[in-house]
Amino acid sequence: LSAGVLGCESVQRKFIRKRKEAPRPSPIVQFRDYSEAMDALERYRKHFVLFQYWNGELLRSLGSGMSLKAARHVSGEALQELRILRGLLNEPAGAPLDPMIAQRQQIHERLMNGTYMPSQPGPLRQTLETHTRLIYRDFTWRDAQEQLKAPAP
Repeated sequence: LSAGVLGCESVQRKFIRKRKEAPRPSPIVQFRDYSEAMDALERYRKHFVLFQYWNGELLRSLGSGMSLKAARHVSGEALQELRILRGLLNEPAGAPLDPMIAQRQQIHERLMNGTYMPSQPGPLRQTLETHTRLIYRDFTWRDAQEQLKAPAP
């Protein structure tokens, strides 16, 4: 009997009490917005980089057959960053962005309605590439450095 009880590992496990494991504490992440501490040029630079990322993802999604849901999300983020860039510029300097924002809004609405499909980019991709070239040519942070609005006190 003792050889059977001591030799059988599964029986030993049945009679040994296991320690209760406390759940690991999960970290609490609190994001802080440091844009208030940034000057106008740093804020413009930050949003320009974000626009570059989302716009690149949108162009990639149109060529690679990404899902419609992903294309909708990426389009909305790119449009939002473009609007923020427009808001950071003075009125005469940001006026050329208004027609682009209007066209981007139409493109985003068509993506949301399902009129445009990311698997068939066609003229949609050409329009977005034209906007991208114009923005990179005229609205980089180096070009917009003198046309930024002064931060509100």
